Amino acid sequence: MRFRSLAIGVAAATAGALLGYYVSGEPSRVATTAEARTVTVTKTVVRTMARPARRAGKRVFLTVCSRCHTLAPGDWTRNRVNLTDLRPSYRVIVEKVIGGGFAMPSFAGKLSEREIRDVAAFVVAEAARRARRPR
Repeated sequence: MRFRSLAIGVAAATAGALLGYYVSGEPSRVATTAEARTVTVTKTVVRTMARPARRAGKRVFLTVCSRCHTLAPGDWTRNRVNLTDLRPSYRVIVEKVIGGGFAMPSFAGKLSEREIRDVAAFVVAEAARRARRPR
């Protein structure tokens, strides 16, 4: 169901961009209003589709990762690795969760691919959000 909604949103955004292209009459640029609508539709679809993944990623983080990791800026208590201060990329998080690290075990057989993607997306977004917040 989520994929279907995303596909419909992408199709609508593409149709809006093409319509703006043909309405403007200029092959070098897309009409500004259609372009603005396309961006708005695309952002709305992406935000709507991302909400369940964020909740799922938060759930995985709290149940599996929070024993050894924290997202509170500046909190390095009890030898917990602070992911907000480190701000690892999505790719790095996925690689570490799958392959393990220095003291981190591999979660390849313990978490599904979707759970790994969800928790990586959650950590990247949450670390960026918390890093921008004044302390």
